[in-house]
Amino acid sequence: MKEGIKSAFKETKAYYCLECGKCTSACPVSIYYPGFSPRLLVKKALLDFEGDLLSDKNIWDCLTCNLCNDVCMSDVQLPEFIRAIRAEAQPTGNEGCESHCGIPHAVSRIMTNPNLKQSRLEWITKDMKFSKKEGEYLLWVGCAPYHKTIFPDFDDGTDIPKAALHLLNFFNITPVVLPNEKCCGHDMLWLGQKKTFEDLKEQNKKAIEDSKAERIITACAEGYYTLKNDYNLETEVIHISQFLADKIENEETKFKVSKKMKVTYHDPCRLGRFAGEYEAPRRIIEALPGVEFVEMEKNRHKSPCCGVSAWMNCDDFSKNMRFKKLTMAKDVGADVIVTTCPKCRIHLRCYTTNEHGHRGFDPPLRKISRPIG
Repeated sequence: MKEGIKSAFKETKAYYCLECGKCTSACPVSIYYPGFSPRLLVKKALLDFEGDLLSDKNIWDCLTCNLCNDVCMSDVQLPEFIRAIRAEAQPTGNEGCESHCGIPHAVSRIMTNPNLKQSRLEWITKDMKFSKKEGEYLLWVGCAPYHKTIFPDFDDGTDIPKAALHLLNFFNITPVVLPNEKCCGHDMLWLGQKKTFEDLKEQNKKAIEDSKAERIITACAEGYYTLKNDYNLETEVIHISQFLADKIENEETKFKVSKKMKVTYHDPCRLGRFAGEYEAPRRIIEALPGVEFVEMEKNRHKSPCCGVSAWMNCDDFSKNMRFKKLTMAKDVGADVIVTTCPKCRIHLRCYTTNEHGHRGFDPPLRKISRPIG
């Protein structure tokens, strides 16, 4: 057995797999694709069929959504195991199918160039207050400025950092916005491309340290989890939903909504099951006058993934997952789905913008709200 696979077993507790099959029963991919089983991938490695495992395309079907770990009696960290196996498989030529023509991945790889100069601040308008150099707070923008170009038909990603910056200004905060911020590297890390991730991480850490920021606020669930858990920062990292929930509870803040509506919330995998934050977004929604908050049948740690992870394998199985999610929202009478992950919004909107729906179904819900921010 290769050293990399041995390390993966040790670090993720995969040796303790009881082959009970609970992970497969909980896996959203297995529901629509019976040929996929997290348990069988571990078994292949345990039986030393590593040649078969490293050439197995099923390692790219895993959403790394962490639903399997939620039910595992042995606390096997299957998403991290899959991530490690992917890193071992890529040098052998086994690579997954990149969605959106591989453009999001290409953008991340291009950003590793230390001499790259970006026009990252064009989304900022004159009425917004920010600093390019130093400050107590830093607004982590993420890849949102690129989403407007990649998904022009249905998602202007810049509305997310705009809303976040307006909110911070409302609370008299003038945050640092890095002029040359790079991708956090989340996708590269989960694809097993460690070198690319480390290059992005090194450049971003230096920029963060130079800003002298004491707190980083981000409106991206994946960016939040990556900065908080994979960067080893001394700086505090906060998701903007946590920041706003705290402000609502500790200050007199008046909100306005244009009309009464029923709102439901989609828990992103990284903010929910990975980071354990379920309540902050809900407290914000419930604080809005005129808004009736309704829960979908499966929520919090049971919330199904939006169907695509790290811009990989967007196929019929993924579309079925999105249809199921939208149907759950329709079943509770929701007018709007709110989420705290830009990618989740993109994937759900992508489905609803298909005029005829998927396989002849009419899209059950048309409006997918911006992430909280």
